[in-house]
Amino acid sequence: MAKLRAAPAGQLRLADVPDPLVLVPVPAPEVALAADGGESLRLRRQLPPRNRLEGWIGRHLGWGRQIHVTLDATGAAYWRALDGRCTVGQIANRLAGRFGYAAEESRRATLIFTRDLLVRGFIVVQLGPLAETTAP
Repeated sequence: MAKLRAAPAGQLRLADVPDPLVLVPVPAPEVALAADGGESLRLRRQLPPRNRLEGWIGRHLGWGRQIHVTLDATGAAYWRALDGRCTVGQIANRLAGRFGYAAEESRRATLIFTRDLLVRGFIVVQLGPLAETTAP
């Protein structure tokens, strides 16, 4: 499967993918996960140093910039569905069933959430098997 990352400018145009619902999101390898009590989860990712001084401080003192995100119950259910096989569309259907959302509302919200996590570097997306076989 081909992996996509956010463009260098931090923008992924889902319009460039023929059907973004067939993308398969997976956690980025550098993401740390912690239970935050209840149904929520905390994600943490180390950010690269912006300059040489920041790099030196990170290497010698163990300090570095990090980005944190706390996921509510819906976000945590999304994260737990990232198994490398489920497409964005399948995850949207699961969330709609579990939380009682309308199907279209769930698909739209799941696409937006996928984009946001991708831009922040918490996930990468792979083209699912259906997208690969239908690509020209």
